[in-house]
Amino acid sequence: MRRGYVLETSFQDHDKLVWAFGGGKGGAGRTLLSTTLGILLAKEGRDVVIFDGDLECANAHTALGMRQPQKTLSDFIRGKTQDINEIAVPTPFRNLRLISSSGDSISSVSPSSSVKNRLIKQVGSIACAHLFADIGPGLSSWPVDLFLEGDIQVIVITPEPTAVETAYNFIRMFIYRKIKNLLGDPRLEETVKAEFTGIGTRGLNDVMERVLELVSVSDKSAADRIIKSIGEMELKLVVNQTLDRHDKHIGPAICEIVNKFYGIRIDYAGFIPFDERVALSLRRGRPFIAEYETSETAACFSVTLRELLNSASARSRKRQLNFMAS
Repeated sequence: MRRGYVLETSFQDHDKLVWAFGGGKGGAGRTLLSTTLGILLAKEGRDVVIFDGDLECANAHTALGMRQPQKTLSDFIRGKTQDINEIAVPTPFRNLRLISSSGDSISSVSPSSSVKNRLIKQVGSIACAHLFADIGPGLSSWPVDLFLEGDIQVIVITPEPTAVETAYNFIRMFIYRKIKNLLGDPRLEETVKAEFTGIGTRGLNDVMERVLELVSVSDKSAADRIIKSIGEMELKLVVNQTLDRHDKHIGPAICEIVNKFYGIRIDYAGFIPFDERVALSLRRGRPFIAEYETSETAACFSVTLRELLNSASARSRKRQLNFMAS
């Protein structure tokens, strides 16, 4: 094991970790980050599966230097297989498999909400030690609910204002869906939806206070669940395609704003500099990390992975302590 790279962690390989990479905006680099970190982790002997959650334009296989897989999520949706593990195909990298959304265009089979919910429930049955969920773009229920399944939840942005704004909107939608899933009364769901829909210029903190006030009147236990769940959240932020010192400082600044005005804990996990060789390696059909593993950009990927692993280890120890205390 290379010194200073992947640290020993307190979780065991049989305790699966789901890594979710989201953010809302297309082109932010979720696929690049998830596939690269997946390769690095697999090289350390960890059992990794990459789940391509982009139902419209899946391309994780391309990022891994693969042709379009023969088995995809389309087979699962069409009922050709009942076990989602059967469509996990090998990649060119040892210990790394891929569940792809590509094929005959999964969007053409128009998966319903019930099918999407079934897919999300299947995430827990995927056999591996580390599942990397590459969330597709957008703010609809599918990418947000898939992101909710993550043990390690990573927001990926680029320094552009549109990407930052979309990330804020993604976090708001993520919080809304998280609260909605904790409610048992449909009437409360409508109340919460109305508050988030009319958020306007109000800060998320104000909306959250109002929501908790309204929910507490009807269901105190639901309000307590919301407070506990939001308090336990630990989002991570990675800034991709940084060009200069200013871009690198965007990450910590965003974390400070979200922590202060959203009341949500989000920690800066690192940055990936803009590197023209990323596109060049993809054109050659090779992942960047395989072509330029000794580059400074590759080192940034490694540092980011270490930061996320350290966070996972800390959360695992915390869960163990809470379990022992209960």
